[in-house]
Amino acid sequence: MALNKKCPEIREAGEEESGQLRRLFKTLGTTWTQEIVWLLLNDLDYAKAASLHIVERFVNIGTSIWGLASRKTQTYKEIEMNKEDRRKFEKVIVPGCELLAAATDPRFIKSHLPLSMLPPNLIETAKVVYVGRDPRDLVVSLYHFSRLISVPLYTGDFKTFWNMYMNDNVVRAPHLSHVKEAWDLRNHPNMLFLFYEELKQDLPGTIKRIAIFFNKTYTDEQISGLCKHVHIDNFRNNDSVNVNFLSKVDGLIPGEEPFIRKGKVGGWRDYFDEEMTKECERWMAKKVEETGIQFPTYP
Repeated sequence: MALNKKCPEIREAGEEESGQLRRLFKTLGTTWTQEIVWLLLNDLDYAKAASLHIVERFVNIGTSIWGLASRKTQTYKEIEMNKEDRRKFEKVIVPGCELLAAATDPRFIKSHLPLSMLPPNLIETAKVVYVGRDPRDLVVSLYHFSRLISVPLYTGDFKTFWNMYMNDNVVRAPHLSHVKEAWDLRNHPNMLFLFYEELKQDLPGTIKRIAIFFNKTYTDEQISGLCKHVHIDNFRNNDSVNVNFLSKVDGLIPGEEPFIRKGKVGGWRDYFDEEMTKECERWMAKKVEETGIQFPTYP
């Protein structure tokens, strides 16, 4: 609520203009999906994608945690960095509502906010791609993200973090309420609801679904090329989607796992002990019954 009071433009954005909105709960393969959507809608212009960082291609609607932190100590203009990194950093520190107001169509918008905090008629004026993920893998990803980013910084163990997540004490919780808002609109013609597991199990098929959603047509060879471009081994080394420039302003904690990690389904098994697994099964069964969300199951 504080966000809407401070920046009402977020609620008003999109009421008259259309755009492309890619919205996810934090750490659901956000950057991965952004790259796929942007390239599909820009005729697979890999050269242009490489020349513009992902933070320059998408307006991020939400709180700028690095911006809020740095403004308490110094203005970003006082930070020493090259022209290219400064251009990226400005896209991170400037509030998304200001960037959105200055953006021209077609607007590519990213948000971790729930639908209820976005324009009421958003689904009627924009194409929305929403990605959900198995809560167990999500919490592992969120745990590492929270240890990597300096604001807000988490320094505790995973088991404690899991309990915080279950009790809705992590950033942008409660997660399943967030997902349910989009799940309930999954059959709307302007909503494409995906699961991260679908992207992992059948990336070519899922990319084709995204292309069809945006009325774009590509050959199997072109889809194969895009799959290769966003393969985790290539993606991890893609400077235009990584946020290494934040390390220059103490935005990343040295020694933690990287921003783009493993892109793995089922990795939660390496973190949950037997007690946590049973506890999680009970918790998920209750939440699924309450929300009606049908998470996919894969080996």
